[in-house]
Amino acid sequence: MKFREKISSTLYSMKNSIKRFPVTVFVSIIFVIVQIYINEHTYQPDLMRETYNRISMIIGMAIPLSLCLGFISEVFFNKDKVKQTLSYIIGLIILVLYYIFFLKDFTDWSYIRYTGTIISLILALFYIPRLKRKENFEFHVLSLNNSIAITFIYSAVLYLGIIAILFTIDRLFDIKIDGKYYYYTFLIITFIFGVSLFISKLDSYEEDYLEYDLSSALKILLIYIIIPLISIYTLILYIYFAQIVLTRQWPRGLVSNLVLWYSTLSVFIIFLITPILEENKIAKTFKLLFPKLVLPILLMMFVSMYQRVNQYGITENRYFIIVLGLWVTLIMIYFSLIKQLRNIIIPITLSLIILISVYGPLSAYKISIISQNNRLNSLLTNNGFLLDGSLIKKDNVSKQEQREISNAIEYFNNKNALEYIKVFPNDFKTIDTDRILGFTFKPQIYGNYEDDNYFNYYLDQMEIALDVSDYDYYAKVSSWSNEPIKIGDMELLYEGKEDLLKLSKEGITLFEEDMELIALSIHNKLNDIGENNKEGNKLEDMIIEKAYNNIKIKIIFNSISFINSNNEDNPSIDGTEFIILIDIK
Repeated sequence: MKFREKISSTLYSMKNSIKRFPVTVFVSIIFVIVQIYINEHTYQPDLMRETYNRISMIIGMAIPLSLCLGFISEVFFNKDKVKQTLSYIIGLIILVLYYIFFLKDFTDWSYIRYTGTIISLILALFYIPRLKRKENFEFHVLSLNNSIAITFIYSAVLYLGIIAILFTIDRLFDIKIDGKYYYYTFLIITFIFGVSLFISKLDSYEEDYLEYDLSSALKILLIYIIIPLISIYTLILYIYFAQIVLTRQWPRGLVSNLVLWYSTLSVFIIFLITPILEENKIAKTFKLLFPKLVLPILLMMFVSMYQRVNQYGITENRYFIIVLGLWVTLIMIYFSLIKQLRNIIIPITLSLIILISVYGPLSAYKISIISQNNRLNSLLTNNGFLLDGSLIKKDNVSKQEQREISNAIEYFNNKNALEYIKVFPNDFKTIDTDRILGFTFKPQIYGNYEDDNYFNYYLDQMEIALDVSDYDYYAKVSSWSNEPIKIGDMELLYEGKEDLLKLSKEGITLFEEDMELIALSIHNKLNDIGENNKEGNKLEDMIIEKAYNNIKIKIIFNSISFINSNNEDNPSIDGTEFIILIDIK
């Protein structure tokens, strides 16, 4: 087929796609118009800007929803225009209700729920067209993925070509094309051209895929590359599992993610090799053995998660890991027990799991709130702050108690959900912790480091004005940059591994200082029991001066961090940033 004929065929298919799914194309055009309008009216009151964003999100959701409704109309109401129209009206009502009830506030959970809904709708695009014809479902999914790939390539090439033209015109003729037009081009190509092209590549819901087969390249990739890699990965996890049994040390937190994504990927590998199970022994053996072999590894993952949940309660992230892990486990059991697979259950069950996870009483948010309330109540009760449902203020509160309870409260504070803490008043604020419990709210904010073992000192940024009149050179140095700094004909280098600061000239060391010892002198001067994070330190407390034969230096620390993992008298320097002034006599 000639190039012109291919272009004509593609344009004709796009024209037919508009007739096939006119609502989806119309909604995509509206989405682009709204996005351009929002961008052109950036300077709006916060309330209006939030309203525009909500409308934009709803229209964005309407794109996959309208396509799902279009498929439903084709499959179930192909010749019934009344039912087709009614299905779109129901879809519109759903969008209005979502706007009213689920987009009232822009919180992290609002975005998580919105994302989960979009993913569920996209998954629905894979199985709705095959609800009446479940055979050869794998080829339908491959065809759909092929449509996505073609759409992406065409759209990317077209977009890059257009912006290259705009950029060239801008540079050669000095027209000064506004950057917003690059953004508008992206919107038009993605949501008008891209959506129309994608729809034009969709197979009819009546397609039987009897003449389809996996390509040789895909077969080689699956059988001779991916399956061996998964098998080796499984062996490594089994070796680690054996080490746990022998050493009796529970799995680390990292295990959960490693196992989860590998097992989830394996589900889709088995999905893809289903059409060739009878003709390929490697594929058949893998499908027969792997689902059974992965179950003990999944059990190990759940043991690892139990350790975290038992200690810190359920959060949204842990909830999603647990739920996805349960789904993978059930799918692997299904693979183990059923010989004639109906793989359409994979996207159907996954989309249902996602919807349950973001809506209703079993959602990640609801379960996490309940779990964290139980955790906080347990901490308050065990430490004597809660007795028979009444809060008790304590005068002497250990630092450990303060940290654990503050961390539990911080979960709700971070989610803007302090009103959901059942044991506190509805109008509770973190500043009220001292009045209610007897200590200042101070959560742990330094990752996995314990406060007792981690020290931080920061210079008051209002005191950074320096008198450099008596010095020849000024340099800013940090422990995380090991690049030498040129100072005239000299070279200043911070060797991070040894925490050594060296100034050299033509290979001769002019001075060398152990920065850990210098930083420790600051630590010993400022360290205050019970106060490991000291901000706003005075300039004179963060300065060290040194003199050598013909060199004088002044070091002004902007920040110093220490870690004391072994509870020794002197902690180890973990990171530092400072200014050095050098005077050469």
